[in-house]
Amino acid sequence: MKKNVFYEYFENFEEIKKKQIAMYLKQKEPGIKSTTINYRILKMVEEGILQRTGHGKYNLGKAVLFQPSVSKQMKQIYKRLSKKFPFIDYCIWDTRVLSSFMVHQPFRFYLLVEVDR
Repeated sequence: MKKNVFYEYFENFEEIKKKQIAMYLKQKEPGIKSTTINYRILKMVEEGILQRTGHGKYNLGKAVLFQPSVSKQMKQIYKRLSKKFPFIDYCIWDTRVLSSFMVHQPFRFYLLVEVDR
């Protein structure tokens, strides 16, 4: 199923009901089973295409991409490492990126450099 066609069809709906999604899918694929419809709805929720608002009620989802910020300190470390060790594979990351996923917020943050042996 094409996401953009789905979005265009349901973009003016305040709330999308499961029956409306089922009718749309049956229109696109006649003879589709109800278990397949349920599975497709589940996948659309998991992919962020749909957001569940209640039992059998959905809104078009707004998938948010995870984009961590790059600090000055990370850029400086990157420049130093790339000059001294141009052929090494490494990863630089900051523990601050985990803050949005935590309930209890730490007071200290660390900048980590992971290097292959």
